[in-house]
Amino acid sequence: MVSDALQFGGYFSILCTQEQNHMEPIMQKYGLNSFTYPILVYLSRNEGLNQKNLYRMFLLNESLATRTMRTLEAEGFIFRERDAEDKRSYILRLTNKGKDIAVVLADELDKWWSDVLQPLNENATAILAAQMLKISQRSIDLNQATIDSKKWINNS
Repeated sequence: MVSDALQFGGYFSILCTQEQNHMEPIMQKYGLNSFTYPILVYLSRNEGLNQKNLYRMFLLNESLATRTMRTLEAEGFIFRERDAEDKRSYILRLTNKGKDIAVVLADELDKWWSDVLQPLNENATAILAAQMLKISQRSIDLNQATIDSKKWINNS
């Protein structure tokens, strides 16, 4: 089982790389990159998200993500407003330009993944999605536990 499990990383890497390769012409057209287009799509589906929650969702380095949000704001894709509940953070919203581009990106991603998943029936796709969610969350939890234990050790 472990040797089979070791192949998963390669499969995930292939899928991620192929998705990015497919999206490259669209990203270039709008001046986006493989780091920013998933953020725009996610924000289109989660309007008004707290910036810190976005960092956690994508497991982003906070300083890099802050610079990215500033760039997306400067390019007119998003706007940020202070979070009333956490004055140190921002609420992120798409501008009309950001919304328009997010629709194009989401449509293209939906088409691509439909083509990729075409060999699977609807039930198999649902099972795969559910299992991917479980192992994705498990990987996040394991890495967060490691980060937390290192913080605890360093603060002792």
